[in-house]
Amino acid sequence: CEALPKVSTKGLPAAVEALAVLTSDADEKIRSLAISGLAHIADSGNKVAIDALMLRFRSEGRSLRKAAVEALGSIVVGRDRDSMLLVIQCTEDSDEYVKQSAVNTVLGAAEKGDAVLLNSILSHQFVHQDRRVRDAAQQMVAGLSHQGDPQVTARLLE
Repeated sequence: CEALPKVSTKGLPAAVEALAVLTSDADEKIRSLAISGLAHIADSGNKVAIDALMLRFRSEGRSLRKAAVEALGSIVVGRDRDSMLLVIQCTEDSDEYVKQSAVNTVLGAAEKGDAVLLNSILSHQFVHQDRRVRDAAQQMVAGLSHQGDPQVTARLLE
């Protein structure tokens, strides 16, 4: 598992599939190495890798959730709204490191001005009961909005 990302060609489907399977291994170290490996060899937008990582950040301990979110940052593309919306949901994680990794992933991968993502953030995370989630939402809105965006400004003034 550790050697595969070092010797495999980037984007090789068999290697991505093997690592995706290993993200569900019983051994936490194997899962961690598989997550890291996917970040290195999966091409942007690789659905097999994205699906495997999405499962990990919902069921793992803090370090693996954080690693899965960070790995998604190197694979997910802003046009993949379903994946981006799931990453945005990770800003509701109870762990601050996972939450900040999710914010960084969104800001690094999402397309600036994406109205669907901004609307989702403003409708859910921006009004969340947890102040830390609202703080994360403010970071994302500030980073994704175009200055003077009339729709975002109107939503913020509501």
